[in-house]
Amino acid sequence: MRLGPDKAARLVVSSVLAASGTLTLTLTPEASVATAQTSPGVSAQDVGSPVGARSVSAGNVYGYGTASLGSLNGITLNARTVGIAATSDHNGYWLVGSDGGVFSFGDASFYGSTGGVPLVQPVVGMAAGPGGAGYWLVASDGGVFSFGSAHFYGSTGGVPLASPIVAMAATPDGGGYWLVAGDGGVFAFGDAHFYGSTGGRAISAPIVGMATTTDGGGYWLVGQDGAVYPFGDAVNHGSAAPTPVGSPAVGIAASGGGGYWIATRGPASTPFWPDLLAYIKTFPETVTAAVEDLNTGEVYTYNPGLSLVLGSTVKVQILGTLLSEAQAQGRWLTPTEISEATAMIEISDNSAGQALFDEVGGANAIQAWDATIGLTNSFVYTNWGLSTSSATDQLTLLNIYATPNRFLTNPYRLFGLNLLKNVELSQIFGINVGPPESGVQAVKTGRIPDVGAHNAIGWIKADGRNYLIAALVQGGPSDPIEEAAIEPISVDAWVTLGP
Repeated sequence: MRLGPDKAARLVVSSVLAASGTLTLTLTPEASVATAQTSPGVSAQDVGSPVGARSVSAGNVYGYGTASLGSLNGITLNARTVGIAATSDHNGYWLVGSDGGVFSFGDASFYGSTGGVPLVQPVVGMAAGPGGAGYWLVASDGGVFSFGSAHFYGSTGGVPLASPIVAMAATPDGGGYWLVAGDGGVFAFGDAHFYGSTGGRAISAPIVGMATTTDGGGYWLVGQDGAVYPFGDAVNHGSAAPTPVGSPAVGIAASGGGGYWIATRGPASTPFWPDLLAYIKTFPETVTAAVEDLNTGEVYTYNPGLSLVLGSTVKVQILGTLLSEAQAQGRWLTPTEISEATAMIEISDNSAGQALFDEVGGANAIQAWDATIGLTNSFVYTNWGLSTSSATDQLTLLNIYATPNRFLTNPYRLFGLNLLKNVELSQIFGINVGPPESGVQAVKTGRIPDVGAHNAIGWIKADGRNYLIAALVQGGPSDPIEEAAIEPISVDAWVTLGP
């Protein structure tokens, strides 16, 4: 085993299902992409277990058939695995994490990575370079990073995309590659030819993976529901559609004999996996966080029950009280109220916040509204910036804006949601790291340097994900250190709850 200096993440193959020439791998929730191509001549129909497939879980590598090549046991991991690629002789492989950290096993050599380098968007996949002497990494914005024998042939980095990039595949001679987006849009570079795509066409679920035929004359795309879309000389041998509820497809890999594997995943586990918790605990500040998966109704928490200082995040409660009072009075907001609410939320103007705090009746009125909507661990003070709340209460609060409810009718709810969706970028931090900018449906952040308070709450919906997130920090020594505790929670939620 050769380990690169970076830290990758974990991946688990939990069971295998074979049918109609298609081998379907069922993965535990940590996985994003599960398979590397096996030796030429071994078709998907010919194997009863994932011969040549490799997987990683909590630092352990599990090999199937002839694929036992090493272990990550005892290694502290920074980011979840999002891709795997095999060397040309199939006696080694690389794993890549969402931070671009690379691990090499068997005869795979380490050629570099983006681990430790700030990325505009997280890495989502990789492909082996010519001769297995290098590799490409690709980020969700289509930025391509080449290492070793892999040459850069172009990217979609900086190009507006209708949907984020989700995977890549290299041509057989390594002289080019394809990128595929969630809508099935395909982008060809180098000697890769465009054979078609599902971009602009109605598909049953977002695309999650891509694999090429042996001669490079075609490719398959696979949807989150397991549906397969062949192009060029690629033949449809069957699909995993419809995948079971809670077990979406996460990728596809070609076998040497003309078949392919489809990897699926089990129901999502908690975003707060052990390595993330160990990392958060290295910070001096107090942290509490919660994530609610709106697709499943599951709520995941870290240090639940703590009530920490909110700073400007309490303005979302001020806004809710204003909207509730106007609704109860059977009137719409006045022009002044609209102006003040907009300034309070979108640019976090404190004077506008104070004006509305006074208008709605101060701490007592806001506390009463909090109790009405079910906040049980939130306390509002006259010095409203020092008001406190728990992460789970903040999820309850976000639900008032994100989903139809009995407390705010749609006109008032959607007015508030529109403000939270249009917060200026300069006023956002932490929970926008990981998801694409278009996926942030609502957000509010707050900070009070004197008490080391740094908080972010929001609603993320994109690429099959739909969740609420709240991360509250108190007692931190500086903005960068406080934000550094929030950002990995955001990335982990995005990766874990994804298709």
